[in-house]
Amino acid sequence: MNNVRKCLVPLLLTVLAFGCASSGKKKAVTADQQADRLTAMLEQIDKNAAAIRETQGDVEALSQRVTGIESRINTGVTDQTASVQEMKENIAFMNDQILRLDNSIRSRRPMPRPQAPSAFKPGGFDASASYKGALDEYYARRYESAISGFTELLTVAPSHDLADNSQYWIGECYFAIGKFNEALSAFGKVFDFTKSNKFADAHLKIGLTHLKLGSTASAKDEFAAVVSTYPGTSAAKYAAENLSKLGE
Repeated sequence: MNNVRKCLVPLLLTVLAFGCASSGKKKAVTADQQADRLTAMLEQIDKNAAAIRETQGDVEALSQRVTGIESRINTGVTDQTASVQEMKENIAFMNDQILRLDNSIRSRRPMPRPQAPSAFKPGGFDASASYKGALDEYYARRYESAISGFTELLTVAPSHDLADNSQYWIGECYFAIGKFNEALSAFGKVFDFTKSNKFADAHLKIGLTHLKLGSTASAKDEFAAVVSTYPGTSAAKYAAENLSKLGE
């Protein structure tokens, strides 16, 4: 402000002097009056300068507030955009995991169990085909399906040469799936046939089933019967081995 005064004072003095010189007809202005006018003008200049400075301060404050608001808006938009992006990425990740899990479940899902082919033909029942199909199911460890096939043969052709074998293999199926009481009953029914090449094996399996059921004494009796009744057979040899293990 002092610089402004230094610039304006000579200018004002010149203007006043010019005004006095150009108006010779007017009453002469004294030095005191000129000084008073100069002082008044300088005071007005100070007031105007103060008002300008105040206005500039207000403008600067407003400018700073606007800048702050813009910064917060930009920061908020950036944070919101980042949050939305993160949510999108999380959703995409979860969808990918769900797809992977679904594919994993599908890959581990067991295929439908094939049924043993029926032995009923246009020309009648094929017992040999029924027996073979059921035996294939047994060796494929599809024991329930094998039981169905062997039972079909026993139901349709109970007097067929393969009927006694079918009865024996039903016992093997039950033994394989841990249904030992059912196995014991199935092996026992083998002896309902007048003759069978499965008598020795059925006796042996009855002994092994008794062992599974915890009936050691009954198991020993069966093994002993196999050894004495069917000497020289593989069943008798295996029965003797089990008797040895049991301390007999």
